[in-house]
Amino acid sequence: MKRSSISTHRARQLITAINSAHLDRSNYKTLQSQINELFQGYALKGMSLAQDQMIYRGRVMAGKPSSIDELKAPPAEAVKGFQRCNSPGNPMFYGGFVLGAIFAEVIGPDTSDGKIFVSRWVAPEGFFAVELLPKENQAEMDTSRTQAIVDTFIETKFVGRVHETYSNDYKVTAAIAEKALSGSLSEEANDGFPITPKEGEGLGCIIYPSVQATGRGPNVAMIPSYANRHLIPDCVEEIHFRRKSEESFEINRIDYAKPSLTDNTLVWTGKQLHWTVDSGSTATVGVEGGQYVVRDESGKTVLSP
Repeated sequence: MKRSSISTHRARQLITAINSAHLDRSNYKTLQSQINELFQGYALKGMSLAQDQMIYRGRVMAGKPSSIDELKAPPAEAVKGFQRCNSPGNPMFYGGFVLGAIFAEVIGPDTSDGKIFVSRWVAPEGFFAVELLPKENQAEMDTSRTQAIVDTFIETKFVGRVHETYSNDYKVTAAIAEKALSGSLSEEANDGFPITPKEGEGLGCIIYPSVQATGRGPNVAMIPSYANRHLIPDCVEEIHFRRKSEESFEINRIDYAKPSLTDNTLVWTGKQLHWTVDSGSTATVGVEGGQYVVRDESGKTVLSP
């Protein structure tokens, strides 16, 4: 059953008001109220991600982290301003599905060289995510004009360039993300099949587009407690980089570490990342999403270096 939504005229009015607001001075609660009204009747989309899904998370640091905890979402008190999917004091675990996107997202536009520590996380049982991405078959869907207008508004806001870690320019996308994670999913938006997270778990992950990762796949933001339940750390790489152009980097993989199974400390090996397979077995090395992926004879990803 379709839910009633606001009129196309009212949606345009709200979008005009949001776009013309001076975000440095605008009240966040007022903005949230406008987003809440805009989402009235909106068909929120969702998807279930595969078992053994890998997520990459990067952090620019001067020295090696000693614990995997240093590469998780920051504590609430450290989040002083608005970010792409969160308001102050509400941290998120940000990552991406493709290694190359991490460089574009994490390294500032004025940084020419340095080192980045990329942690690789695995979802052993897969997980559920709200999808703020344009549908490839949008033109073929039975989509209302209001739905299409809101879809375009969301995409436009998420692909906007913001060069600061914290910025009031993120107020709009933060309000959209927080509203999306408080909503429910529509069967119409998921090809007639209701997709829901595990019972009692709620919504905790958003997949969203970003201009920083153009052509490199979408990004992901997870509520820290949701990330802690669904992701386990696999390894951390120390990578030195040198910028070649605005969106191109030359990288040198220096070292990798495995997290301890007992206390989350990182054990650095002093050598580059590599993969190990059992004696007598075979594995296939290929390039998927811009990085090397190793699969065993059954096609399963070889996760451990």
